[in-house]
Amino acid sequence: MQALKAAHSSSRELSYQGHFYQYKDVPLSLSPFQRPHPPLWYGVGDPNGVTWCVANRCNIVGNAPLDRIRIITDRYRSEWAAAGHSAETLPLMGTTRHMVIAPTEKEAQDLARKAYTRWYTSFMYLWEKHGTKPGAHFPSTWDELAGAGRAMAGTPETVREQLLQQIEVSGINFVLTRFAFGDLPLVHSKRSVALFASDVMPWILERTDTLQTH
Repeated sequence: MQALKAAHSSSRELSYQGHFYQYKDVPLSLSPFQRPHPPLWYGVGDPNGVTWCVANRCNIVGNAPLDRIRIITDRYRSEWAAAGHSAETLPLMGTTRHMVIAPTEKEAQDLARKAYTRWYTSFMYLWEKHGTKPGAHFPSTWDELAGAGRAMAGTPETVREQLLQQIEVSGINFVLTRFAFGDLPLVHSKRSVALFASDVMPWILERTDTLQTH
């Protein structure tokens, strides 16, 4: 945040002295379209991180299980109201989901399992190379990921029922989707997006008054 403030200068140069980074008279040839900066997003896995996000009006996203996401969203709403802010100006609170939508359950599941295997291998590559583990845990198989409610594959009817249930349980007001992952062919990613836009999203929006569209 301090660096963003330092960069917002009519001189179009950045000078910043911090604990980890120092910059002096760095030319800023490009400037953000949004003023004073683009919307801020913050990854939250610990409910205690909410306080900083409320103070800085940050959108949040998490990969935690639904019950933990609910604790985070409830706390965000509570602290947002306690700070004197209107519910209408509440930032976005989302979670991410790998998602494959197809005409049949079998096709969607087959595509998802294969693509996730490739995605997971790439995701874990550097951590495994150096003998470490990522802060965000992802299961090694699609079935484990979907079984934990963190991914969806199926027909539009299946996906929209699962998604609505997750929205209600978690208290989120925004959904971030991963339609392109691993080695999933572009044609199938585009089909998932099209089916989501035509057969899932309108159905969801008719049944919830908490979700925001952007």
